[in-house]
Amino acid sequence: MRLRLFPLLAVLLLAACAPASASPALDGPPSEQTVSADPPDAMRATFTGLEAFGGFLDATERRVRDTAPLMRRVAELGRSSTVHRIKRGVTPEGERFAENADSTIAAKGSSKPLVDRADYLGSITTDSGPEHAAWGSNSPQAGALNDGTDRAGRGRSTTIPARKHYGLSDEDSSDIDALAADHVSGR
Repeated sequence: MRLRLFPLLAVLLLAACAPASASPALDGPPSEQTVSADPPDAMRATFTGLEAFGGFLDATERRVRDTAPLMRRVAELGRSSTVHRIKRGVTPEGERFAENADSTIAAKGSSKPLVDRADYLGSITTDSGPEHAAWGSNSPQAGALNDGTDRAGRGRSTTIPARKHYGLSDEDSSDIDALAADHVSGR
């Protein structure tokens, strides 16, 4: 099971860079103009001279065009967050996982859902490129562990309840916004 994130980069970057009401202000003669705007603190900058402002725009454009580093960080954030959720036993929405059945507890010697010998946790990997960030597991049971099934086990008669662990929490979304702002600002 893989979760793929296809960003609307222009919208994301516009939201990360400045509020809709921000408009640059120019002061002084053309050769010494000071350019400033009222963006969020992460993007606040003042430039003296149009050459300095042009350099800033060129550097920002290079970062916006090269999204691979940002997507790599987003994929790693998603993987890390998913592993952390599994260890805590909660969904992206913060709801507790369904408890293990008594037979499962007896068989594996633990009452912790989705955590056995950490094989599944170790199978969660990332993939990213300029236009995508993905994380997930190629483990055969990944889909059943996340979505649940009523056809598990040797006789295909065991029910596994859904324990949603793939997805983005509100905190993940805020963290991705911060990653995008950091990427655009060069931090």
